[in-house]
Amino acid sequence: MARDEARASELRIKREKEITEIREKQARANNFNFLSKEITGQDPTIALRLAEHALGLDPKNRTILSNLNSIYYDNTFYRIFFTYSPGNFCQVSPDGKKIITTNGRTARLTDLDGKDSHVFIGHIVNGLNLVDMHQFTRSGFDDIVSITFSPDGSHVLTCSSDRTARLWISRGIPFSF
Repeated sequence: MARDEARASELRIKREKEITEIREKQARANNFNFLSKEITGQDPTIALRLAEHALGLDPKNRTILSNLNSIYYDNTFYRIFFTYSPGNFCQVSPDGKKIITTNGRTARLTDLDGKDSHVFIGHIVNGLNLVDMHQFTRSGFDDIVSITFSPDGSHVLTCSSDRTARLWISRGIPFSF
C-alpha cells in the first residue's frame, strides 16, 4: 500500500513537472510573440523571425499564428530598386553592395542598403549627385544601351546609343585619363 502511494505520488510529481515545462514554453512563446508585435513597425524581418520562433515553441497557439500571418502579409520585406521594361538594364557590383540601373537616358547607382544614390545626367535635381552622362543629340541625351562594373567594382562603364562609352568612378564621377 505504501509503495502504491509512493508510486502515485511520484507520477503526480512527474506530471506536474511536465505541465510546468509546457506552461513555461508557452510563456516564452507568448513573450517572443509580444516582442514581435512591438518591433514589427521598426523591423518586420526581425519581427517575423521572433514570431516564427514563438510558433516553434508553441505550435498550437492560434494567436501566434495569426500574428505571424499578419506580419508576413502586412509588411514589405524587399525594397524595389529596379523595374524591368524593354531598354532598361540592371547589374549588381562584384562585391554585391551596389546596383546600377538604367531608365532610358539616366543611370542610377545605389548602395543596396539604400543610403547612397548617384544619378548620371547633366544637372542637379533634389539634392542627388547628378553628373553629365553622354553627348547631347538633337533630342537631348541618347539612351544608355549597356552598363557594367569593372571587376573590382570601383568603376562603371556606360555605353550610349550615340556610340559613346563613358568610364565613371563608382561614386558617379567621370573618370579622367
